[in-house]
Amino acid sequence: MLKQGNDPDKALVSPRVFLPLYRRTARRVVMTFDTSHTDRMRKILELPEKGKRMGTAVYYAPAIPAGAGLAGPALGCPLAAVVAEILFACGTKTIIPFGTCGSLQRFAKIGQYVVADSAFSDEGTSRHYFPKRRVFQTDRQGCDELMRFLQEHDEIPHSGRVWTTDAFFRETREKVAGFRDQGLLAADMELSALCAIAEYRGGKSIVPLLVISDSLATLKWKPGMILPGFRERIQRAMELLADFLMDRKSKT
Repeated sequence: MLKQGNDPDKALVSPRVFLPLYRRTARRVVMTFDTSHTDRMRKILELPEKGKRMGTAVYYAPAIPAGAGLAGPALGCPLAAVVAEILFACGTKTIIPFGTCGSLQRFAKIGQYVVADSAFSDEGTSRHYFPKRRVFQTDRQGCDELMRFLQEHDEIPHSGRVWTTDAFFRETREKVAGFRDQGLLAADMELSALCAIAEYRGGKSIVPLLVISDSLATLKWKPGMILPGFRERIQRAMELLADFLMDRKSKT
């Protein structure tokens, strides 16, 4: 039987209630938001085919204790938040969100990589943690390390703030123009909530790697998911991320 864990903020349901089900999760977990990304990332990380359900997402544990785990797909802030809460409660220290984003700036091109340094919350989940906050930070040290690693492998990733929305079909001309003119780099659907939870739970970190899949910079939607070479850019990002995690493990 599941037993309720202690929660300092007196929530009636603590994520620690799931500890008997998942025991100790990996210290570092890649979180994906698309089924195909989850499948491909699992193979690259050489994780078992069978995982444990976390809502509609699945958690894949590494075969070795120091290895990275994988959780997904967890599309949108509410589901990503549930998965993150369970992971953090069960021992995960760092979540590495991997997914796609829509560019808000002309210089940020389809197929390029984004290591976001912060996220602006235009979603509802983070407000349950910090009702008056709208901006949340990623882990500076981890993101700096990821940026350097990508640069050492001949990539020029972008760094900047993303706009997190939970209403994909309400990215209006006015909102896009407003966030673009404020200098925000791209739009995603999970990052601000994940950063809020990491801060709220204390001692947790978020180190995102996003691939630009489309552009809104001209106030016209330019999809890039079907362009030649985009699938290869996704694959390379996943392989680089796996190498980065292996490199960090060797240094700890």
